[in-house]
Amino acid sequence: MTAFALSIIIGCLLTTAGMPAHAQQTAPAAATASAPTSRKPYMDRAADDMHAWGERFHALGDTVKASGKNDDLAAEHGLQRAWDNTRAAARRLTAASKRTSEDGWQNAKASYQKAAQTLGDAWRNSRFAKL
Repeated sequence: MTAFALSIIIGCLLTTAGMPAHAQQTAPAAATASAPTSRKPYMDRAADDMHAWGERFHALGDTVKASGKNDDLAAEHGLQRAWDNTRAAARRLTAASKRTSEDGWQNAKASYQKAAQTLGDAWRNSRFAKL
């Protein structure tokens, strides 16, 4: 998958996507090399994670709309903030994956991993964790 195609996929997923467990893992050594092509395995996993989170948030939206409860709306709002932060970090990660600067890549990756961890924690601590 080319970087352009990956950025389109992540861009599309940003309206409905996120990151599960393996987004929290450290990338393999090959994914941390300075050449942007060596970042592809990590970016592929990130895209998969964003897609999985997107599906969860789509189901969450359906659940909250069906319930119409204020408590569910408030809980969804908190998760939405974590999701928005993760999507922003994913955009920065995509941009950094195209650069050759190792520092920029590592910073974006760390930001993404932190946002993914925060999102995962918020989800697990929510009443929607079974979705």
